[in-house]
Amino acid sequence: MRNRGYFILACLALPGVAQAEDIQETPAAAVPSAAVLPAGVQGPRDVMPASFTSFDLATAGSASAASAADEADDQDATGSSTYPQSSGSDEPEHKFSLFLTAGTLGLGPELRYRFAKRWGVRGSVTYIGFGLDSEVDGIKYAGDVRLGSGGIAVDYFFGDTSTWHVSAGLRYDSNDYRVQFQPHGPIQIGDKVYTPEQVGRITGRIEGAWQLAPTLTVGKTWGGEQGFQFGFEAGAMFHKALQVKELQADGALARLEEFLRNLAKHRAGIDNDLDVLNVFPIFQILVGYKF
Repeated sequence: MRNRGYFILACLALPGVAQAEDIQETPAAAVPSAAVLPAGVQGPRDVMPASFTSFDLATAGSASAASAADEADDQDATGSSTYPQSSGSDEPEHKFSLFLTAGTLGLGPELRYRFAKRWGVRGSVTYIGFGLDSEVDGIKYAGDVRLGSGGIAVDYFFGDTSTWHVSAGLRYDSNDYRVQFQPHGPIQIGDKVYTPEQVGRITGRIEGAWQLAPTLTVGKTWGGEQGFQFGFEAGAMFHKALQVKELQADGALARLEEFLRNLAKHRAGIDNDLDVLNVFPIFQILVGYKF
């Protein structure tokens, strides 16, 4: 009866043993049969643990290797790792800024692009108009100033994260000063005194000698790496000297040669006064957003 029991147990255990050893590619001849058991072995249960233990170790090793390979594949696909990596890029993370600028150049938008840690480029368009009276050679002119310009500039920043910068650029200068004078009594023009009827109304236009004017400024912004910003820009625009482009009268003597000669002398006196005004000051306040 005992031998028959061992035989039944061996028959029940053999399918599991064969399956484990097939996975390890072990020859079938190495599996002990129920008929031939070594001395001291009471049954198939004494043989099974060793086979299953090696199978478990092989399976665990394969699973660990597969897990490591999957993790490496995930890192290659996402480009990320649990360890910090330095990109070594010279480009800032936030490059674009949009500002509203107001000051001596006028009011208008300004777009900035910082393409490297120490270099950037920007462009702006500004305009403003206001009244301004002036007196030249005893004649009090009523005038209207129109400040309109647009241009680009290249910025150099003093540090990789600094917002202090010096800028050089070029602007299209359409600034002008339109004046008019209506005499209400005798007035001297050039070398002669004229009546209001003889002079009529004098009109003129003053603007810079250069339409393209170089600029040089220094500035700074505050506000962090992203979000709302504010700052300033200060410097100068070099437009050579201001010149009288037009000066004419519409009175009774407006076409007479003598009157035109005296009007030309008056115009030359205005030009002499304008010769010193060859630098236009720039001071702008900026409020905007960095994207």
